[in-house]
Amino acid sequence: MNIPSKDLFNLIRSLSMNEKQYFKKYSSIHTDSADKNYLRLYYEIEEQARTGEVYDEVKIKEKFKGEKFAKQFHVTKNYLYDLILKSLASQHSHASDLTELYLIISSIHELFERGLFFQCDKLIKKGKKVAYKNEYFQELLRLLNYEQMVERQNYSSLNSKSKKYENTDTFNEVRKVTEMLNNYQDYMKLGRKAGIIMRRNLNSGEIKEFRDLIKNPLFKSETKALSYKAKMIYFFVKGQYYGEIGDPEKHFELSKHHFEFMESHPERIHENINQSVSVLHEILETCAQSNRVEDHGKYLNRLKKFYEARNDRYLKNIRHDIYQYYFIHLLLQAFLTGEIKKKSDTLMKLESDLPLYENKISRNSRLNIFYLLSEFYFLMRDYKKALYYINFIINCKESEEILELYILSAFMNLLIHYELKNFETVESLSRSLQYFVKKNKKLDKFNFDLLELLKELLLADNKKEELKAFNYYIYKEKKNEQISNKDYLVFLHVLKQWIKTKIS
Repeated sequence: MNIPSKDLFNLIRSLSMNEKQYFKKYSSIHTDSADKNYLRLYYEIEEQARTGEVYDEVKIKEKFKGEKFAKQFHVTKNYLYDLILKSLASQHSHASDLTELYLIISSIHELFERGLFFQCDKLIKKGKKVAYKNEYFQELLRLLNYEQMVERQNYSSLNSKSKKYENTDTFNEVRKVTEMLNNYQDYMKLGRKAGIIMRRNLNSGEIKEFRDLIKNPLFKSETKALSYKAKMIYFFVKGQYYGEIGDPEKHFELSKHHFEFMESHPERIHENINQSVSVLHEILETCAQSNRVEDHGKYLNRLKKFYEARNDRYLKNIRHDIYQYYFIHLLLQAFLTGEIKKKSDTLMKLESDLPLYENKISRNSRLNIFYLLSEFYFLMRDYKKALYYINFIINCKESEEILELYILSAFMNLLIHYELKNFETVESLSRSLQYFVKKNKKLDKFNFDLLELLKELLLADNKKEELKAFNYYIYKEKKNEQISNKDYLVFLHVLKQWIKTKIS
């Protein structure tokens, strides 16, 4: 059975009110007024999107059953999809600095051909301002070329003894811009290589390849990057490297510096808003990984500002990222500080909004949120709700690909069943989990000790023996604090809070 594509539905749902109004005007001008079936389809899909329904193509086809265009429904869908994209391109074309720059360069060419050299000067200055602001180096070189051509024409039209238009500054400027362009291209090349490495599951050989790349002189210092765009690549690649080799301290410092660098250029905030949010997420990840509770709270407040402004037009395309990052890190903050009940109302409100963003959140992020929610409800002692989210992860075929998350989910499953007094289930699942972690070479001291604790708890006949098992586990784990994996660190916080309730 063919599953209907949701692309058109998701596109219509992403439109702002202004974009919807513009589309209706645009379509009335640029299409045949006799054929408006695509508009009827648009209104039906818009209604489903507006009311928060999931896309129901069967329902729409049923409504138009018997009509001529319904026999070629896919044709109308594709036409509508393309028309919306054209409408968006038309609406936002005026907002592009690059479009404006191309028009300026084209106008300079026309003025130059007509010998209106003094008028060219005004446009060259205007164009250079736009080009420098956005670091459009290639366009800037074209403008400098026109500037030199205009200078030559102006100079030749004056007395040869006059020095008024004999200007060597443009030659130096061309050298400087060429150097910046070449430097940016070099960083682009290194960034592309790093991207190829990061897309693979890194083994020791690929980590060495990444290390060799970082040894390139361009990554020695940010001063080697001569432009804003080159510095952005420098910070990103070096930050990813520290993340891959498991150095949370250096990753934190570099990500923090990256964010401060972007904030020092407020004129580019809209251009790089998605990177600002992504870097904030990285800072918060490294804070959780290195147990920087205070810093985590500080940067979470910065992310909260983006969340509160998520409906602003300039944040529209990354609304789902802001939501998922804020939700994940508010959950992490609750675990790190132990303020589960204090943050419970806010977290439950965020949980209720999950269906609005679910289609745009990646599978891995969704599984991560479900796992954190299971921990949250476990500490809230709502074991049925905790089990609901854990079962979703364990029963998802793809979850085994995220090995550590799957193992932690299996442990959470054991703790939940223990609290539900399903002791036979705990015993059976413990054996299965031990076999699984052995098979995948993940039976380290932390996992082994936790499995041993569960065995001891199942053998305990009374509260005194249960308390003895918990205390012995605490004694052993004091020697096992060197955990750098963020998910395990969070699980350890949850585990400690659970044990605390059991022994108090």
